[in-house]
Amino acid sequence: VSTGFSRENRGRSIRLLINARGAAGSITEEGLKARALAKIATALAAVDPDLAAQVIADAEHIAQSITDKDIKARALAAVAMALVAIDPDRAAQVIADAEHVAQSITGGYFKVLALAAVAVALSAADLDGAVWVIADAEGIAQSITDETLKARALADIAMALATIDPDRAAQVVADIEHIAQSITDNKLKASALGIVARFLAVADPDRAEYIAQFI
Repeated sequence: VSTGFSRENRGRSIRLLINARGAAGSITEEGLKARALAKIATALAAVDPDLAAQVIADAEHIAQSITDKDIKARALAAVAMALVAIDPDRAAQVIADAEHVAQSITGGYFKVLALAAVAVALSAADLDGAVWVIADAEGIAQSITDETLKARALADIAMALATIDPDRAAQVVADIEHIAQSITDNKLKASALGIVARFLAVADPDRAEYIAQFI
């Protein structure tokens, strides 16, 4: 009975993921489409590796065709994360491509977002490499003069650090809070404090509740 139940669940999971694949195909923004397909491939890897390989190949093809460097780097990073469980060697090649694209970005804010995505993907196979990439991203983020953009960039870094170095992630969140408190525009300040509150909701609920009063 358990075997039949397991097969039934597997079949249902595959059908749902095939439907999700179809829905992802209707997404017009190529970066979002590639990232959605990568997530579907990750889920499929546990129930149908061959189909997962087909989906990730579609995602990689889309990602490689993107001309916007920021969007391309993040899409490739998502593809690499999906590939880790399917084809680790190919994953390493794709993450190298993603890092190369990210490093070629000239705009500080968008470069940080791309590097943070690369670090998350890299952490699955090369933790030391991920630490170096995120350190590079943080240095760039700290040089951003627009305080709101700096806070948003640091938020991506904190998310990347959450699984790599939680203590450092907490320090970055504290930096974001300090920046947020210095922003004079109330709307932008509330947005930045919202980022801090979301991070602290799990780590420090009392602090998160206190900050939420000012949003």
